[in-house]
Amino acid sequence: MKVEERFLKYVSYWTTSCDGQEQIPSTDRQFELGRALADELRELGLSQVKCDEHCYVYGLLPATEGYGHKKAVGLIAHMDTAPDFSGRDVHPVIIPDYDGGDVTLQATGDVLRVSDFPRLSSRRGQTLIVTDGTTLLGADDKAGAWRLLHVFGSSSPDLLVIKVLALLLTLFFAFFCFASSIRLYGHVSFMIGTCTAPGEAGRRIRIAAACLEQAAQQFHLGMRAFYFLVPLVLWLFGPLFLTLGAVGMLLALYRMDRLPPGAE
Repeated sequence: MKVEERFLKYVSYWTTSCDGQEQIPSTDRQFELGRALADELRELGLSQVKCDEHCYVYGLLPATEGYGHKKAVGLIAHMDTAPDFSGRDVHPVIIPDYDGGDVTLQATGDVLRVSDFPRLSSRRGQTLIVTDGTTLLGADDKAGAWRLLHVFGSSSPDLLVIKVLALLLTLFFAFFCFASSIRLYGHVSFMIGTCTAPGEAGRRIRIAAACLEQAAQQFHLGMRAFYFLVPLVLWLFGPLFLTLGAVGMLLALYRMDRLPPGAE
């Protein structure tokens, strides 16, 4: 699901709270969004997902192996919207390529002025999503819920295609690098194993050395592509896994590429 689609889905839920209530949540309608969020967390692969009797939604992303002793990080957002204005039947308005000026709400003619909201001007060129003026938009804090879900990755089919293409391109690159290095090593083996014409020994040695150097470079590139596949595969599970995989691979390469003690 794309960023915009997910947010528009969330604001379509009527989750207005009600003052003066003893029950939690103050309105039962909030459970509809709570159950939907729980389903999305399960689809994203989180464990121990539940929506309890008070509409608190929980999900656990287990620690990376070897990091279970580290401190956990908690991400929190609320689902209810303020009762001061209607939050039912929200009609969002999308403003692509925002020009940085005042924003007129379509249904009511009310104006969001840059003089009142100076940060609006910093959003020039971006896509804005605003209310039409008849209801709250509900971005507080459904934008927080959207951000929380997106930490674990987008389920957009388009993004999945990009991820798979990146994997395939990297695999093909590694394959051709390894094939080229094997071919060059074969040439060198052939030159070493055959007779040399009189006066050609020096020339053959130079050619063999050049082939060996090129073969080593191709092999080096192929190995680097293979290492790069690790974070790319983890990217299938979300950007958080991509980041952890990239950092882990960098640390591993740093250790492997260093000379052993005493070899300097």
